[in-house]
Amino acid sequence: MDQRLVKMTTGPQGLGVSFSNSERFLIGVLQDFRNSKPPGVAARLEIRFTGTPLCDKLRGLETGEVELTSTTLSCKRFRLELAGFFLSYGVRYIRRATAYGVDPIFHIDTASDEEPGEPPCVATARANIFGLNVTFCDFRALSSHYSVSHNTAHDHASRREATIDTIAYNVITETLEDLTGYGRHDIYHGIIRTPLPSYSTFQYDPFRIIRLTRLACDLQYKLALSTLRAMSDVNFHQDLLDMLMTAQYGQRQFGVEIMELLRCRDPLKGMWIIHRSGLYSPLFVSITLRRELELVYPHRRAYHCPFWPYTYDNVYGIVNCLMNEGSTRYNNVASYLDGIGPEDTWLTAAFSHLAQLRPMPTAPEERATILKAIIDSLEAINPDTKISCQLRLALSNLDDIQLCVDKVAKNQVRKPKTIGLPLRCWGRTWRFQVFYSMLAELAYQGANFETCTRVMRRYERFASYIDQQLLAFAVHMTPLLDRQSLWDLFRVDEEECVTTAILEAVVCWQLDHPGGSREAAIEWLSHTLLPISRDRTNSHSDLPIKLKRGER
Repeated sequence: MDQRLVKMTTGPQGLGVSFSNSERFLIGVLQDFRNSKPPGVAARLEIRFTGTPLCDKLRGLETGEVELTSTTLSCKRFRLELAGFFLSYGVRYIRRATAYGVDPIFHIDTASDEEPGEPPCVATARANIFGLNVTFCDFRALSSHYSVSHNTAHDHASRREATIDTIAYNVITETLEDLTGYGRHDIYHGIIRTPLPSYSTFQYDPFRIIRLTRLACDLQYKLALSTLRAMSDVNFHQDLLDMLMTAQYGQRQFGVEIMELLRCRDPLKGMWIIHRSGLYSPLFVSITLRRELELVYPHRRAYHCPFWPYTYDNVYGIVNCLMNEGSTRYNNVASYLDGIGPEDTWLTAAFSHLAQLRPMPTAPEERATILKAIIDSLEAINPDTKISCQLRLALSNLDDIQLCVDKVAKNQVRKPKTIGLPLRCWGRTWRFQVFYSMLAELAYQGANFETCTRVMRRYERFASYIDQQLLAFAVHMTPLLDRQSLWDLFRVDEEECVTTAILEAVVCWQLDHPGGSREAAIEWLSHTLLPISRDRTNSHSDLPIKLKRGER
């Protein structure tokens, strides 16, 4: 065994591990598998439990998962030989498993060689053995001269993402081993660091930057200073962009990694790390969007800057507050989150910074092109998201939304229809659009606590006004009169362009009179806009229609 392996000992930093019946039974089968080999082969065969499942067990979490590695067998050969061994002696172990109360299922897929979604430097295959989800893992160096037979356990561990995953349980010697010498220390002190220098570790797979961030958020550990420095290196940001452009792996895995980060235990901490490391631009501003912005704004380089406005603390902090304490602190503002899932809420917050890139040029084609590029950036992260269409509407209606919020904040609204009609134009997703508008203002105006408070109060007042005036129903409201009714009552032809204006006036009246009946609407319409003329025989074009400006 490699002399650099360190056995675990008890003490202030000692770690212990306990196994379930299924795991103990699997250990016995693996020992028999090793003993079935010729003496020379058996002496060199090393089998270990490794990786995140073992780390979880060390922290007292039972996941029902096991990761197996061998330094002398490749991933494919390991599972093929183990499947052959069980094919020869399977009946014996099925009887024993049944007697011990262990699930006797033993299924290894011998056809697959590499799991989809895994980094190019890792080969994995999955199996269901005795009720356990077993992963056969083999870390392969990027060099073509790599040979499994000359690889050591320490070399395997050095290609891991974090030192806390380098602790292994040796199935043969039945001991815990700290393969790098830092695993036990980092678990005890809550530190995430890379086994090799971070620059070398990230060269294997630049997406490890995102995975280490998620690991720190899930475990509530802190990232080592050397790791943070490497994550902030612009050279690795370029490597990350190059990985995103590879069709076979980068584009497929990129969205998965980001969404896993947003689903983690503490996405607030994760987004803070992303911004402070300068990773926001390479992760959320797509290549397509950058190219379009360069064409429209040739002298503007804000989207190239690795560090975005420092107000991101306020944006993510307020989102976290609304999701966790919204019912007690910002009751009305929290209502904007109705119908938005947690991961979509964080994704919306991440894209609130792109509101400043919303095009100002007058050319409609430029506006449409950039809006499409922003939406493409969103869908590149999560193709199945339900908020892509909502975000497109929010960006298009952003100016109108902020104008309505300002009117309510300044007491410039005389009648409910002033807000009700825009709500109908924004559609059923108006809550999401207002929420995005609020985050966009916080992103570029919330430089201090007073400014953030002022923005929050404006949107709190806007939400209160909608509740007080019962305007939430405006989007779903059906006009009391339709085109046929206008024809029957006033002989207004369905094809006359003025019919639309009359129906809009009816809607305005309904917004100002929430409890109004159909008869009251007809009476108002007959005295204000149209004379009732059931027996009129003249042409419809001669119908006197008087629209008062103040009533629309």
